[in-house]
Parts: sequence; C-alpha cells; structure tokens
Amino acid sequence: YQIVKPLIYRLEKKLGVCRHIIIPQPQDALVLQVITEQLNTEIISKMPSANSFYSQDKHNMKYPHKLDTDYGMNWRNQWKKLQTLIYQFKEEKELLVVTDLSNYYDSIDISVLRNQISNIVDDKEVLLDLLFKIIESISWNPDYLKYTGRGLPTSNLEGIRLLAHSFLFEFDAILKERTNDSFTRWMDDVIIGVDTRQEAIETLSSSSDVLKSRGL
Repeated sequence: YQIVKPLIYRLEKKLGVCRHIIIPQPQDALVLQVITEQLNTEIISKMPSANSFYSQDKHNMKYPHKLDTDYGMNWRNQWKKLQTLIYQFKEEKELLVVTDLSNYYDSIDISVLRNQISNIVDDKEVLLDLLFKIIESISWNPDYLKYTGRGLPTSNLEGIRLLAHSFLFEFDAILKERTNDSFTRWMDDVIIGVDTRQEAIETLSSSSDVLKSRGL
C-alpha cells in the first residue's frame, strides 16, 4: 500500500501567518477512516472524563441489517452537551476559566503520541504502523527536509481529530481530579469552573506542568 501525495494549501490565520491544510487523496482518507473506526471504541473507553469532546464525522443512522451501529454522538449533540455543562458550572461555581492550548496540533510529538495510543489499544500494532505511516506521508514538510516527527497534519479528517483528542487524556485526568470534574474540553479549548481566583491559578499551574511534560 502506497500513500499518494496529498493536496496541500495555505490558509491564513492572521497577518500573513498561515496554516498548511492537508487534503489526502480519497483512497487514503478512506483507509484512515476505516482504521479510525477500528480503534475508536477502545480509545474512547479509556477517556478519564465524559466532559471531553471532539467532532466525529460518521452519522448515527442504524443499518437495517444490524441491531446496533451507533458511533457516538454527532457534533451538534456533543456541542449541546458541552454548553449544558458550561451553564452548570456557571450556576455552581464563582468563576469560569476560559483558555486554550497554543499551537496544539503543531506541537504534538508523534513518537509520544504513538506510544500513548499503543498503551491504550491492545494487539493492534499493524494497524498503528499503517496509521502512523499515513500520517508521516501526508504531513507537510519544507522542501527537501526530512520528516521531523512533530505535529499532526492539519486536516478535516476524523482520524486526525481522534488522535489529537486522545493525546490529552492525561491532561483530562489532572483536571478531573483537581476540579471534581467541573471542566469541559472541546479538543484544545478548555473551560474550568472554580470557586476562587487562587484555585484557578493553582489549577492552571498543575495543568501547565503536565502539558509541558508532553511538549505542549
């Protein structure tokens, strides 16, 4: 199996600073989605908190010949649940901390990510080999330079989002313990409910330490 060169274009963020957006060829996107569906249930079952979300692509319609083909909530229902949690924090807590992770996709160490996924899923090394081979092949690199092994490709593909989501499970566990699960996360956007400013500062400090250990 050979990965075909993807389409890559630049999308401006602000003042000339651009993202490189990756569009894989259809067959590679399909393979990536199939692998994602093989790993999704096992990865999601290891989530430390149900308050973390990422956007899923597949619809929830059941096949006529199967009793149960649910594939999690679609993004609209997830977004509604996220907003419900935020309003709950607003009622129960004095302050809301609203923050995000800087340059999240670009900062992910792919070897660390691979090790983390390998610890989550059982006996699927061949799938992981193929998955990370695709990621390496579709990632943007400056001309003639070797693959750096850092940064997930910026692409509107569920498989990429699932990996980025799972890379923050340890971060979720820290937030769950420190806030008694009074937080919510949509990929790299985080909202935390706290009772005092000091609690907010201490929570951000401990969160920063675990993120730095991951190179974030």
